[in-house]
Amino acid sequence: MELHKATIQCESELGKGSVFTVALPISEEAYPEEWLEYSEPKMEEASLRESVPLEGTNPVPENLRQTLLFVEDNEDLCRYLMNAFQTDYRVVIAKNGKVGLEKAMEILPDVIVSDVMMPVKDGFACCREIRERQETAHIPILMLTAKAEDADVLQGSYSGADDYMMKPFNPEVLKAKVENLILQRERLKRIYTKALMLKRESVEDEEADDEFIQKLIHVVEKNLSNENFNVKILAEQLHMSQPTLYRKVKQRSELSVVDMIRSVRVSKAASLIMENRYSIQEISEKVGFSDARTLRKHFTEQFGVPPSKYMENK
Repeated sequence: MELHKATIQCESELGKGSVFTVALPISEEAYPEEWLEYSEPKMEEASLRESVPLEGTNPVPENLRQTLLFVEDNEDLCRYLMNAFQTDYRVVIAKNGKVGLEKAMEILPDVIVSDVMMPVKDGFACCREIRERQETAHIPILMLTAKAEDADVLQGSYSGADDYMMKPFNPEVLKAKVENLILQRERLKRIYTKALMLKRESVEDEEADDEFIQKLIHVVEKNLSNENFNVKILAEQLHMSQPTLYRKVKQRSELSVVDMIRSVRVSKAASLIMENRYSIQEISEKVGFSDARTLRKHFTEQFGVPPSKYMENK
């Protein structure tokens, strides 16, 4: 007690108990100078103390389009991740794997960063279920964990994780990994767009084999002759809302949903032209254009030549 300049008092009352009071001086003058050591708080610690709401999303400028979903049960780490990424991304927090899966289905983020050890549903189960659902199977996932065993890394890979990072981590390295996953996804979008615009029956790059895109094309092709076929009908036949359809297409292709429908129509027109059995007017009706003039316009935009010149270039 003398070492810390402290005092202790005791008050007792028979039949009721005792109360002990310990008093420690908080003034620096009470201690020798050599005992005092002060350092500026680290950036990480300062960030953790800032009050940031954990539920919902933080306000960000409209031009910041990429959305990151962090699935993490540690509130301090959630605040730190929010502060580290909210300048460049729209950040959403989920407190466990169950909520993470629900958020992933709801917002379709560009990247998911998930912890492994969590209550209710762990990161491996969350990752596996995200991969099993058609709506979310394409979303890149990075596993963030303190478990450094090779078996855990393998389990994360088998669950469908695209990347793995150990705790404690360098925030700049994590940012670089997230950015790389987004760039890879952008590359796939260009592949899908090129495949649609050039009417390639099979794309050599295996990464372009996407079940959702193939199903979308199949639905459009089944409705080619219906000139009233639109985004609303497409969403209904894919069993999803229009906003979900817009987000899923945006994540996979540089084309809008309307442009994608039109591209499938024009690509089918190109196939019919190669059969050399129908007039342009007949082809227009078969692929859902109201007149040949509209088909010629969109055909030339997509292939660079009018329908009359298309066969000559093949």
